Amino acid sequence: MLYPGRPNGGPGPDFKDAVVQRDGSPPVRGDIEVHLRAAGWSQHGHHNDPRYNNVVLHGVVQPDAEAAAYRQDGQGVPVTELAFKAAASPNSYQETIGPTPLPLLTRWRALSREQLGKLL
Repeated sequence: MLYPGRPNGGPGPDFKDAVVQRDGSPPVRGDIEVHLRAAGWSQHGHHNDPRYNNVVLHGVVQPDAEAAAYRQDGQGVPVTELAFKAAASPNSYQETIGPTPLPLLTRWRALSREQLGKLL
């Protein structure tokens, strides 16, 4: 992921205008939807909702048998497992869960000014 996008405060995908790159392919700009389980995509009706036709990545915490995600326009959406780590607080018995850091800065620096301009 080159840029996670901005949180969407309204209906539709969780993050808007993200920039993702998979397996050395060209970067793609679009939206990101996140669920605890992959089945959430169809359970929430996103496959029938045109507001999700710009989703380019479906992030899930727990992959399951229903990993495939298709938009209302018929396009497949790549599904990726989100990695989380737990850190115990020295002053508390509670654990905090947060996303593992992504190597965004390294990937941004590898792009030329022209590429950055096109993406942004």
